[in-house]
Amino acid sequence: MEYMVRFTWGVEQAIGFHNIPIDGFGEAMQSEAQLGSYRSEGCVRLRDDQAAILFNWTKVGTDVVVVE
Repeated sequence: MEYMVRFTWGVEQAIGFHNIPIDGFGEAMQSEAQLGSYRSEGCVRLRDDQAAILFNWTKVGTDVVVVE
């Protein structure tokens, strides 16, 4: 993922905000229309432009509050 803002750790990997991941064949693992649906182990996926803005805005130590 090009833009990853980690806010916690899952069982085996980081959990955070990031853009839509690309698979081994260079294809997006979901469409923008599928954003907001369950597709990962807890990450919040965003459009590339949204992920870039968040990545450039946040600093190490920024508080994140997850509300269910």
